[in-house]
Amino acid sequence: MRRSFFGQFAQLEFDHVKLSRVDRILKREGLDSWEKIKSLPPQHLGELLGADALVFGQVTHFDYYYAFLYSQLAAGLSLEMVDARSGETLWKVQDARRDHSVRVAWDPIGLAVGLFQIGFSLRAINMMRAMDEISRELVGTIPPPHDGE
Repeated sequence: MRRSFFGQFAQLEFDHVKLSRVDRILKREGLDSWEKIKSLPPQHLGELLGADALVFGQVTHFDYYYAFLYSQLAAGLSLEMVDARSGETLWKVQDARRDHSVRVAWDPIGLAVGLFQIGFSLRAINMMRAMDEISRELVGTIPPPHDGE
């Protein structure tokens, strides 16, 4: 989900720090858990990463549900952009996308086809599409950067 979001975010007019660099810095500093990262003041984390703003996110939904001739996959995010100098929240959003599939079967052949279609809808590529869709939509709500920042 992180890569999906970053892929969409990287298309915006922000200068961004590559994920691999962020990971190296966090590892070097021993920040290997969400609790440790969130315990740091934004100012300190911004200094470590060389960033003016920080985007924090949590996956709220990443689920497959299956019940006979019904399936659902859900992908959701809760995101927040924080000013690394002041700690002020610049942007905050939470949303989820759900893809439902329902099949109706009137005979054994219809049942077999329906079960196949439901199973087919649970492929990993469909979850990747849902992750990309939610990331694209949420990134579209980020306000543009101010001039000079």
